[in-house]
Amino acid sequence: MESILQKKTAKLSGYRNVHFFEGDENFLDTFEEERFDGIILSNVLDVMTEDVGYHTLVNLDRVLCDGGYWFIKLNPFYSKEELQAMNYEEMGEHMYGEKGILHLKQESTPYWMKVFGEVGEVERYVEFPYEWQPGMNRIFLVKKRSRKNCA
Repeated sequence: MESILQKKTAKLSGYRNVHFFEGDENFLDTFEEERFDGIILSNVLDVMTEDVGYHTLVNLDRVLCDGGYWFIKLNPFYSKEELQAMNYEEMGEHMYGEKGILHLKQESTPYWMKVFGEVGEVERYVEFPYEWQPGMNRIFLVKKRSRKNCA
């Protein structure tokens, strides 16, 4: 369900035909194939367990049109020492959180480049800081590979 703030933001930005969704790992099952021209993910794939993230990525690939774009923002990649200094506890392989709540799936940028390269071409990669957060946040612009003419 879209919030009033999301609708106002889209209108003020001059965007039309923009939709905001929230849901669990099964939410995307409700959409038909190639439903969207573009998908924006902000801190989604890097806060999921491996199995849920894989299910989500497969479904996102299914609902994105051939040649469509993914805009993916990920948290910074931290060293184990940095995670300890932030009081994050290890919750599994590459998984960190606080008080039993998962906050980060820590994977390197080359790892994500490989994952995103399996569904498309990474056209741009940018790192940028937030004043309130240590480290460099990561943004990937990925163009989905066309599969219709694939042999």
